[in-house]
Amino acid sequence: VTIAYLRRVHLFSFYNGCALASDVGTVLSYGSPVGVIHLRLRDADGKLDRVAGEDDGTEREATAKEEGDADGDAEMAAVKAEDDGDGEAGGGTDGSGAAPPATAKDMLVTRLDESVAVALESTSRLASAGPGVVVDASTDAAASEIESAEDRTRRTWLAHHSLDEEGRARCSFSRCRKLFKDTAFLHKHLLKKHSDHLRAEQAKCHDGPMMRAWDGDERRPVPPVLVDCGPRFGLVPSPVVGASDPAAPDPEPDLRREERERAEEAERIRGEREEIE
Repeated sequence: VTIAYLRRVHLFSFYNGCALASDVGTVLSYGSPVGVIHLRLRDADGKLDRVAGEDDGTEREATAKEEGDADGDAEMAAVKAEDDGDGEAGGGTDGSGAAPPATAKDMLVTRLDESVAVALESTSRLASAGPGVVVDASTDAAASEIESAEDRTRRTWLAHHSLDEEGRARCSFSRCRKLFKDTAFLHKHLLKKHSDHLRAEQAKCHDGPMMRAWDGDERRPVPPVLVDCGPRFGLVPSPVVGASDPAAPDPEPDLRREERERAEEAERIRGEREEIE
């Protein structure tokens, strides 16, 4: 429940190494891993351990073969070290002459480390921008513009909804028409009882900055376009990108390139295993 809450409310994906989406647009356009629901496999830890064991076994076989081919060179180097009076068989810390094996990291741990590194980088960049910057210069300027416009709208709205009658003030809403001693009490009444009308007027102040941000956004929060990539790949979603001329790029070339790379990698691994055997 907690992981689902983080994803839905905070656009936060735990199973991708604590990946965080910047906005809803990147989620809808498949620009973030948060847009996909990730489920943990049954017996995931056991599968990771088995894969790590297979990789360790392959590495041990390759290392044993290399060490067998280099036994003669090692013996000659040891004899030469003794002749020189060095008295040490190697540079390892355990006296065996070999460095301690590196501990393989789990993929989730690797992604967590990468996420922490990205967060630290963004934090340092924000700190270097100065204490007056909340998000970035353009966003802060748009927020300041909206706040000024909302304040002007508030003063204008209060003035337009106040009717003076013989030194007293009356609410101008037709269904209210309450009479007060002065405008201070009337303004409190308007902000308390008719604030929904004020919020509707203030919401119009957001239209200009929001439209400018929409026009300049490279990845707009719109659903992806399904592109027909032939019978092999079928319909593939493609995000709409571009500010002045939005377009959905064809994903088929990238899919074919990735397929070739996977085939080449599989062929390379197969060749290495045949050489070891």
